Amino acid sequence: MRVGVVSYPGACDDRDAMHAVGLMGAEPARLWHADPDLGGVDAVIIPGGFSYGDYLRPGALAALSPVMRGVRAHAAAGRPVLGICGGLQILGEALVDPDGHDGEAGFNGPGLGLLPLVTRYERDKRVRRTTLRFAQTQAAWAPWAGVEAAGYEIHCGTTVPHPDLPAPVVALRDTDGAAIGWQHGNVLGVYAHGLFESPELLRAMWGATAPALEDSFDLLADLVESHLDRGLLDRLLSPAG
Repeated sequence: MRVGVVSYPGACDDRDAMHAVGLMGAEPARLWHADPDLGGVDAVIIPGGFSYGDYLRPGALAALSPVMRGVRAHAAAGRPVLGICGGLQILGEALVDPDGHDGEAGFNGPGLGLLPLVTRYERDKRVRRTTLRFAQTQAAWAPWAGVEAAGYEIHCGTTVPHPDLPAPVVALRDTDGAAIGWQHGNVLGVYAHGLFESPELLRAMWGATAPALEDSFDLLADLVESHLDRGLLDRLLSPAG
């Protein structure tokens, strides 16, 4: 399975997502924001963690980036799309910033229109750990239905259903029961980071043998223990050394 991760100028979460895709045993493919197509990938991840600014705003990227035409076509064909944090915001109908908390005051930009959501940027940034619980997810994301895992939120803005469109399906809730993820068909958008660090979610999607982040740390610890000369380390740390 080839999973494409969309990258933007100034992005950081794209590298984490590509590493996680590799750990899952899938083949990660980097999709630059200026690419004219998706290169035949099976699924697409739109991560967050990129700089905004006038050009880099999610709304501007959604409307102008060539790769986003491919994302729309990919979703229209019923193939999986996952948006995380800023990626979730891009999947919605619109992003508004009336007070200029994330750039120019009065900004009102389009999203991809793949989820009936509107995001309003606000002064306060939400940063917190939370327990995630998926609702009755469907289609490609059905294996995550009812799964509970740890994660965290770190984002500006509040996302709500578009008042003039049919309400989206709530796919994910936080510890307090508030909606932080929505789904339409094979398109899923969530505010939760840490999904690919959760063994519960990875194994629900890819089976009991899917490696999680903690498995990588265990392997690293075993390699260090096997190959490090601890006697040499003690001598180097001793006063005589």
